[in-house]
Amino acid sequence: MDNIFSENFMEGLLKIIDKAVSQHEKLIEQKVRDEFQYMDAKTAARYLGMKDTTFNKFVKRTNVEQILIDGMAPRYSKKTIDKIMEKNMY
Repeated sequence: MDNIFSENFMEGLLKIIDKAVSQHEKLIEQKVRDEFQYMDAKTAARYLGMKDTTFNKFVKRTNVEQILIDGMAPRYSKKTIDKIMEKNMY
């Protein structure tokens, strides 16, 4: 079956879709950075742009304070993480 759209049209459409997806991902990351004051490990890792396993090593290495509430996974303060990151910039 012949494609009713030209190859150039399809390539252009794919570029537009890729750009829209990329912009959406950036907006989501910005939303995470702006809105979450207290984050679970997975969200904190995403906030920092690292894998969960890397974040766990980061927590151990930097002694990030954990907020522990019965029955919940540990939470991490965005402010605390930001301070640690600023202190370790070079």
